[in-house]
Amino acid sequence: MKTLENYICEWIATEEQIEEIEALDEFETLQVNILLHEEQDELQYALDNKDDVQIFEDMDYKDLAENFLDEWMFWDIPSHLTNYIDISAIADDLEGDYLEFDVEGRSGLYRRD
Repeated sequence: MKTLENYICEWIATEEQIEEIEALDEFETLQVNILLHEEQDELQYALDNKDDVQIFEDMDYKDLAENFLDEWMFWDIPSHLTNYIDISAIADDLEGDYLEFDVEGRSGLYRRD
């Protein structure tokens, strides 16, 4: 699978694309590499659509489910109700919307809008 380094090293990227690649920060580089490696998109498409990739690095589905509960709940869940929340079921549901990635030693989950 090609990553940004492959495109630059093999001179497949145009001069304009190389300039755009060099201007990417670390997070944007990961976004583009996910599109190139996991989605097998073309380079220009990946560069143009990198902002459509949500990344949850170093997380599995259970971590993501717990994160969503912590971050997106607008109220505190009373402690006597926490036993009724099925994190595994939430994690299973997330598998339909989020995909795993493993790119250049970095891994986690991502979602493409």
